[in-house]
Amino acid sequence: MPVKQLKEHLDRQGVKYVTLSHSRAFTAQDVAGAKQVALAGEKDFNGLFPECELGAMPPFGSLYGLPTFASDRLARQGQIAFSAGTHTEVIRLSYADFVRLAGPTIAAITID
Repeated sequence: MPVKQLKEHLDRQGVKYVTLSHSRAFTAQDVAGAKQVALAGEKDFNGLFPECELGAMPPFGSLYGLPTFASDRLARQGQIAFSAGTHTEVIRLSYADFVRLAGPTIAAITID
């Protein structure tokens, strides 16, 4: 089960979260802010998140030996929701817990 590692991590840290199941859905990812950014294609992620469905990777790069980036706009949210490794399950938790656990690099986004 793809979401197992993520849930175990959240449970070990004592994080309160909600898991929501939904019908299969695929959405485009917003581009994270930086001086120059290009949106990676799904093939670029092949093999990096072994137990996750392609395109449904959770924003916890540290679980996979990768950095995590987040938009500064997320800080305005009390809670965030994200794919939990499948196209049918979402996890919702507080933004503060996300920052504490994921330790993301925060990037400003400018939309032209």
